[in-house]
Amino acid sequence: MDKSLRGWLHGFRPEFTLEFSRWMGKVKEEYAADSLFFEKAARDALFRNKHRSVVIVSPDVNYTRELKGAEEERIGAVAGSLTPEDISRIKADNEKLEVFQKSPDPQEAVESIPGLV
Repeated sequence: MDKSLRGWLHGFRPEFTLEFSRWMGKVKEEYAADSLFFEKAARDALFRNKHRSVVIVSPDVNYTRELKGAEEERIGAVAGSLTPEDISRIKADNEKLEVFQKSPDPQEAVESIPGLV
């Protein structure tokens, strides 16, 4: 749905942006005619683009302190609501996770990971 809206919102037919193979064929033809097609497209879209934006970022000296304070409040609220059984279960789960993370993967699992050849 999102793809069809892209073109439609800019005055094109909804199915216009769904015609992938048509546009990909056009790109392939242009690349076959000019091997610098992508370089020129990047130059035109990025370097010769007349549109500019100025963004000014001003630091908030209290942001980190406020963020840390809010985090400590959340942690305190959760920690205060835990029973001793909950704490034991969390510790056991963390130990299991650590063992799992440190153990090597089986060779067949490693070989099943796709990669570039």
